Amino acid sequence: MLWQYVQWYKEAAISVEVNVKYLQADPKTGVLRYRRAFPVALRPFVRADAVPLSELKVSLGVRSMNEPGAKARHDAAAAKYDQMIARATQLANGVYDRLDPPLIEFLANNYLHQQLVLDEASRWRQPLPDVPFETRRDREADYEESRELLDDHDVDGLLDYWRDWALAYTQAMGYVFDTSKPEFAMLCRAFGEAACKLWLAIDKRNDRLAAPTPEAPTEPPKAVATKTEVAPTRLAPSEEEKSFEDIAWGLIDNPRLGMKEGVKEHVRTGLRFVREALGQPGPSQLTRAAVSQLLDLMAQRPARLPYAQQTLDLRELADRYRDQPEVRRMSARTMEVRLSALSTVWKKGVKEGAIDPDLPNPFVNREVVETQRQEKTAKGFSPGELQAYFRMPPFQDGYRPVRGKGEAIFWLPLIALFTGARPEEIAQLLVADIFQRKDDGRWLIRFTDEGFHPVKGPQTLKTERYEVGRREFPIPQALVDLGLLDYHTHLQNDGQSALFPLLRLKGKRGGLYDSFGGWFGPYIYDQGVLQRNSGRQPVREFRHTWTTAARNCGIAKDARVYIQGRTSSGPRSSDDDYGEFSGLGNQIDRLQFKVDIVALVPRWRPPA
Repeated sequence: MLWQYVQWYKEAAISVEVNVKYLQADPKTGVLRYRRAFPVALRPFVRADAVPLSELKVSLGVRSMNEPGAKARHDAAAAKYDQMIARATQLANGVYDRLDPPLIEFLANNYLHQQLVLDEASRWRQPLPDVPFETRRDREADYEESRELLDDHDVDGLLDYWRDWALAYTQAMGYVFDTSKPEFAMLCRAFGEAACKLWLAIDKRNDRLAAPTPEAPTEPPKAVATKTEVAPTRLAPSEEEKSFEDIAWGLIDNPRLGMKEGVKEHVRTGLRFVREALGQPGPSQLTRAAVSQLLDLMAQRPARLPYAQQTLDLRELADRYRDQPEVRRMSARTMEVRLSALSTVWKKGVKEGAIDPDLPNPFVNREVVETQRQEKTAKGFSPGELQAYFRMPPFQDGYRPVRGKGEAIFWLPLIALFTGARPEEIAQLLVADIFQRKDDGRWLIRFTDEGFHPVKGPQTLKTERYEVGRREFPIPQALVDLGLLDYHTHLQNDGQSALFPLLRLKGKRGGLYDSFGGWFGPYIYDQGVLQRNSGRQPVREFRHTWTTAARNCGIAKDARVYIQGRTSSGPRSSDDDYGEFSGLGNQIDRLQFKVDIVALVPRWRPPA
């Protein structure tokens, strides 16, 4: 009897191990993980943080498939892989699920139901049920932000706030939606409304009032997916060769080749344009004629796109903007940079044996001219523009919209004006970067890459690779008169370490300013301070303004370079590397503008 039991156990164990696939043990820990490669043709459509994935790797948290729960985790990983493949196949074929009002209602109510289920389990100290999507971390912030946007009827704001999570959520639910359609914006609005209902229910529970969890909604029948209209059939490599994109990814990911990150970024964008215009051509199909088609479409792409249109490809954008000649297009310089990056990859492919050396490089010796010359109308703000800028409600009436990120909407532009610093350098400032000088008690401001921001992590400087950019200098008296030191004390009393604690990371490069500037720029245009499509930058323009004023006030060039953290142009001598530069910062006391900002802007007061 015992022998039969042992034999049965062995057979059961073997059957478990045989029935699972794509297992790999971590060489250091021995923990098993599910690891499975994606088909080459679908990799551009399987992404994480905008970077195509070549495989799925999921830790199973066990060292043997005989451990409890191992098979279930394996099957969940396999299901996730199948789901990602299905979604990538739809995207590759331009096929999207139809998003209609019943489905919008279901998705929003399902989110509300699941979140309340999780909250209830947490209160009863029960194991949290598994949900297929990433849960929101700050429900109160979702409520505050969504309520403000809903009150303002700001559909674009709701789309901006919820878009990334909504994409991940709907993907986890098995849907693929076209984010450029108005229905997706309505879905984001529904999530905003659900977030408000959720927090009000949680608030009731916190006050020990009844707030029952609603029944799980019923998923409506899946509508027939529709194919987005696209232009002619796109290229695909033959069975004998890899696609140019697949070759390129292998080259830029090869550490031996040492491609710089800046070049890699241009290559990634160039590959995306190739895919959008031509599909997945192999090197033999990338003829000069094919690249000419690519360039023609790139030349029609607008220089700046509304957020909702950033997922549209080159062909769709060319169709949409064909009858809008007034829109500024991609510059010749940008096109040349993309071509140069793709040409670099082609040359490396030839050297590495991935591309036939007899094939001509289709990216070299191309003629790219400026099709729509549109110079910037000015460098810096005129006195009239400065007056219009600082007469806006955030500076006059204490207006603090949620997307203005608290006091950032007031102080970030003012610091940019009076210091000439870059927007990201200001956004990452710490409370500790405003301090008193020991010898005379003068208050200083510091721009550095040596601090640690609670959200961003290590501070960065654009010029750090040149070992310049670190600087400290007296806080301009105008900022003191406007209440900057009062704001500094307010943050200290509140226990904050960041000068702008509501800023969050956003964008491919993980910057703090983007979480504010993406909304603030359009706000400046809406207020009529600057004209849209003029090439003017609503905050960075202050660097030009500062430099002009500094020149007019007689601030020496080396002091201007130091205060703004720039690299010095022109010939250098050994004298340039001697001595300390901090004394140059004292020249900022000479700075004056033609507009009296202190008289124009009321002194800052702590928020109610």
